Amino acid sequence: IRYHTVAIHSEVPEEEQLQAFETSQDATVIKVVIATNAAESSITLPDVDYVVDLGVCKQIQYNEASHRVQLAPVWISRASVTQRAGRTGRVRPGTVYHLYARALHDHHMAPFDAGEIVRQPLDAVILRLRSMLGDRVEPILRDMLEPPCTATIERSFTSLHAAGLFTEPSDSGDLTSLGDFVSQLGLDILVGRVVGLGCMFGCLPEALALAAVLSLPRSPFRVASELVQKDPMVYSGIVCDVMCAKKRWDAGIGSEPLMLVNLLFAYRVASAVGKKNEFCTGNALAHVRMRQLDASYNHLRHRVASILGGVAAQTPSRTPGGKRRPLQGGVGADTDLLIGAELSGGKAKYPVAPNQLFNSWGSAKLNIVRLILVWVFHDQLIEGKISQSPGIHFAAEPLPSQSETTDNDLVIDQVHVTLGSAEAQIEDWQIEGVLPQRHAAVLNFKFEPNLRYNMRSQGKVDLIKDMQQCRSSHSTREDLARAGGVLMAAKQLDALFLVFHDHVGLSGDDEGDDEVWVLIDERKRLDNVLEMLDGEGDGGASDLEEPLSQTLHVEDERGGHVTLVLEKFSITKRRQRVVRSFVDEIPAAVSVTLRHQQATANCSGVDISKDDLNTLLGYQEPAHKLKWCKERLQSKQRIIFRNDPAKTGCKHRLDLCQLPFGARVLGQISGFYISNAGSKARKLKVRRNAVPPPAGEAHQVLELKHDTPSPRWHMLQEYGIVLMPMHSLEASTCHVGRAALFGVSSNALDLKNGGTKCELVTLLPPGHRWLTLALLCFGLELPLSMSRSKSRGGATDTVSKSEQSTASDFNDRCYELGESMGFHHELTAQLCEIFGEEWDPVHFGRGSPVRLQYVGSDESYSGDDGGSEEEGRDHLEDGLQVASARAHHLDEAVLFDEDEDLYDPGEEGLLQAA
Repeated sequence: IRYHTVAIHSEVPEEEQLQAFETSQDATVIKVVIATNAAESSITLPDVDYVVDLGVCKQIQYNEASHRVQLAPVWISRASVTQRAGRTGRVRPGTVYHLYARALHDHHMAPFDAGEIVRQPLDAVILRLRSMLGDRVEPILRDMLEPPCTATIERSFTSLHAAGLFTEPSDSGDLTSLGDFVSQLGLDILVGRVVGLGCMFGCLPEALALAAVLSLPRSPFRVASELVQKDPMVYSGIVCDVMCAKKRWDAGIGSEPLMLVNLLFAYRVASAVGKKNEFCTGNALAHVRMRQLDASYNHLRHRVASILGGVAAQTPSRTPGGKRRPLQGGVGADTDLLIGAELSGGKAKYPVAPNQLFNSWGSAKLNIVRLILVWVFHDQLIEGKISQSPGIHFAAEPLPSQSETTDNDLVIDQVHVTLGSAEAQIEDWQIEGVLPQRHAAVLNFKFEPNLRYNMRSQGKVDLIKDMQQCRSSHSTREDLARAGGVLMAAKQLDALFLVFHDHVGLSGDDEGDDEVWVLIDERKRLDNVLEMLDGEGDGGASDLEEPLSQTLHVEDERGGHVTLVLEKFSITKRRQRVVRSFVDEIPAAVSVTLRHQQATANCSGVDISKDDLNTLLGYQEPAHKLKWCKERLQSKQRIIFRNDPAKTGCKHRLDLCQLPFGARVLGQISGFYISNAGSKARKLKVRRNAVPPPAGEAHQVLELKHDTPSPRWHMLQEYGIVLMPMHSLEASTCHVGRAALFGVSSNALDLKNGGTKCELVTLLPPGHRWLTLALLCFGLELPLSMSRSKSRGGATDTVSKSEQSTASDFNDRCYELGESMGFHHELTAQLCEIFGEEWDPVHFGRGSPVRLQYVGSDESYSGDDGGSEEEGRDHLEDGLQVASARAHHLDEAVLFDEDEDLYDPGEEGLLQAA
């Protein structure tokens, strides 16, 4: 008997779920369907004979403390019990097994599930009802069959007011222009705010594409699942295809939403030339979901164009006489809202370069798009860290302590990933099955099967006596240590251990103590080696006076200088065991032991020759050189991943000190699990046999442990663990430089048992300064964990008092102007100036309703009632400057007062330029 397992789950591809409806003609095959509560009532399988009901489900609940929804495991209701029992016995007899006590069913399970109105915040419901009815909505909510509690209603009004959608935090308030606009979009409130803020800051086409991406229920990329693709080679191939495609279209921006916008733009270009199927196949995309994304984007673009075509800017303008009048300004055709319209002629050639769209936007627009995401989703900020790994190798760069900038002070040259145990040896073809050869150039890896061996000096030679008789060029242990430093620089060793036994002394009249001398490369950050050797067990006293007592500076083969840390310890049995274990664990390490009669060397991860050891011991003359025997040992295998040189294709890449892309892909193939110590890599699965199994049988799988460095993310607000979807770039992103790495999730769901599931993550420029300025500009409080943490980025990673004042002034002006739907020209320019971006008005304002320069509160225009001729000329010049930058966007503007003949010279200048 064979079992055919099918999973019904939202993250399993639909075409794979459809196998549940197929009936097997083979009597020896039993179909097993594992399903979530989606199978309670939405599907009926005619060939189901047995149903096993666990009595639990995951349900969306309202969290009153955070005013957010959370996913919680709960007991199902008795109505759901009946529904689950109805999955069998439809066309033939069936049996149901309920795996819980009858007392639980009779006395603790609710009769029915609670209504959705009481299991979620009411912000969207209130906004939609107010838009449709135009009247108070609280009486309607109280008359429902399951009325929500008063506290939830009041909290929702407060939230709508804080978001700028209501004029007051109660039912007596009215919709703002932004609130009216969001209510007509038919989108989630937060996504609607993204569109509204994009309109205000001149990024409406980009915000519309973002809204379409954020509203997509599922990723357009192919889904790899070990439940479906049971062959490790097939599963790993899909993951590599998806990760490489995401890396290509991300172009170093570090944002999954913006990557999908870039992908949508390229898909539309491919569709225009009849290449959309070829494009989807080449980028591991699901054709149906890409068509859905494109259709959603087109519908949203047409809808916004029709809405804004009849929306008037709510902020009044002024006549020279001081009288206020409304300023009208609609958008033109929906073609003004196309992404990529700023390219030459509004068209792009196929195939599209991955960096073309972002380069056309410019750094300032990318920065504002990131700011909008932070402002809207400010309660979903996350911070990433990486667990230090001995496998990380840094290039020859200055240390963080030697630099006062927030730029990258460290560059990861390569990462060594150790596989399995010494007994579990694999071959090249198995690694190529996990990391396909078609992506070898991008993954940039080298597989090293086995590099561990011992070397022993031959013959019963009185080794130390020979060294004392000047056959060796060394006279002291310090000379030997310096020669060891030269060997470390030449062979790029991480650590070198010199173990002196039998009171070995190199001078004729001096005998030394039994000691362990440790040399480590300061760049490798192997402080844990010294810590392990320092203590004598838990609570043991240290024999170190200073943690880093001595440093050596040696020259490497490229002419650079390497700083080594030298530390000395007395020998104990525990320390000898620690040395042996570290030689096995550290990617490139050597331990040399000296006794009166013999010298031995234990090498791991590096090829040390006999001449190298003779040079280390100071035997230069051929007649004096020792003879060595080499014994290869069983050891753990490893994969070396190298970082690619910095790409210059996209001018606006995030400056991160990243893991090599191949190591990130390997981590995503195996996946991670969350433990108390953080995230850890799961076992890597490879084929056990090269010969395919007989038809109908599964591949035999070999599981290997590995130590791929794993990034850890946590929420800034509550410091909870973050769970990210598998096979995403952001889930594998880290930054080991001085500055902290923050991000913002556009789709977050709290889990009741701890943690938050975050999707559609956008990484922010590293350091505290950018995020602090972003929050201050919008009047948002710093998260508690961020305000308590100290920046490691030096003086330039802090916000000065003058910058705080400028950001506060910007926030005051935003509050003064209100949530109107026009393009804030001056505010956008000021925002670019705050963040040091070059303001170019040509890149902003397409598709947004027209706004003049002098609009806002009563104090925004300083002229007197009559308006002098000189002030009029100044106003005219200002109006011409605004008009010249945006004349090609202006479709129509009503710039006069129907009741009076008075006009503003600046407005006349704008009208003439248009």
